[in-house]
Amino acid sequence: MLEGRPIVSDISSESEHVSELLDHYLQPFAMTNFSYIRDSYDFIEKIKDLSIPADALLITGDVRALYTNMHIDLILSSVREVFEEFPDPQRPLRFSSSSFQVGQGACLIAP
Repeated sequence: MLEGRPIVSDISSESEHVSELLDHYLQPFAMTNFSYIRDSYDFIEKIKDLSIPADALLITGDVRALYTNMHIDLILSSVREVFEEFPDPQRPLRFSSSSFQVGQGACLIAP
């Protein structure tokens, strides 16, 4: 049987707005990473001046079960590091010693 992974829309779900908020604040940091590729056009722009040998093989791949393999503790510590390194008093996202909160709202994640 072929292996696959579910692709589920987050639109109109309970976490849609929190996801948008996180994306808004994390996107500028993600875009500074050397491995960041915005889309196919960005990829082509990045490689257009590369000299690729005629006998080279160009290979693409897909990550299987990406989200089930994410280490939540590592993700939270990475986000916390970025937010601490680049503080923004206007950012409504806060970490306490044991939770992640949006504004004065309820705890989202308790590691």
